[in-house]
Amino acid sequence: MIPYDSEFDGETEDAYDASLLSLPQNKYFQAARLVIDNLRDRRGIKRGFENIDLDTRKEIVATLAAIIQSETDKTEENAS
Repeated sequence: MIPYDSEFDGETEDAYDASLLSLPQNKYFQAARLVIDNLRDRRGIKRGFENIDLDTRKEIVATLAAIIQSETDKTEENAS
């Protein structure tokens, strides 16, 4: 599945590769994209993720990544 925050427009494989390289690639962004992919595959929810402009999609992914990172950091602090 094409990452939700990708600028890929469906034209060429090179454009797809370039769009992936421009995305943040840490584990929190990867986790955020996986959550969104899961939601986009659910009946009744997936339509809510359509027709959203790129800037808003990037903001959604970044916000979710920040939440995941914050909660991961809290969990790791409590474990030590």
